[in-house]
Amino acid sequence: MSSAKASETHVTPFSFTPYEMTKGEEYMNEAQIEHFHRIVQNWKTELMREVDRTVHHTQD
Repeated sequence: MSSAKASETHVTPFSFTPYEMTKGEEYMNEAQIEHFHRIVQNWKTELMREVDRTVHHTQD
């Protein structure tokens, strides 16, 4: 593996900062929904990258 690839950091759906609720905050408010949406979008992006890598690997 090249040193450039080794130094790349990928955000995965499992490397997020947990949402911290504040006192009196309503459950699943707009901020929590946005936080969850970012997690799901990151997960989708990572899955799409994996699909691309798999397709390229099978074509080789």
